[in-house]
Amino acid sequence: MKIVQRLLTLLTFVIGYAAASATPVTGIVADAETGEAIIGATIYDVTEKKGVISDLDGHFSIDIHRFPSDLQISYVGYQPKQTRVTARDTTYNIRLVEEDHRLDEVVVVGYGTQ
Repeated sequence: MKIVQRLLTLLTFVIGYAAASATPVTGIVADAETGEAIIGATIYDVTEKKGVISDLDGHFSIDIHRFPSDLQISYVGYQPKQTRVTARDTTYNIRLVEEDHRLDEVVVVGYGTQ
């Protein structure tokens, strides 16, 4: 019985240590041309399969447990970007490039009777 109790205590400490050892990675997501903050951009940790979104000023903060880790940053109308984060650098300035989707000419023809 004491062995089970000791194992549970050890497991509790290991889980607590793992949860406490997260390193916050912060940064700003902005437009590459204008430098304006992108509100609501998705920052997704591919390694740990969790994500956050940028706030009104484009700032984000995500807790990373294992380094190196890959962050995928995306927003509608912009090209997605993948960045590798390391324990050495915990602040990132991410610039997203706008996607260029142009449509060909559209011809509208109307037929009607009066």
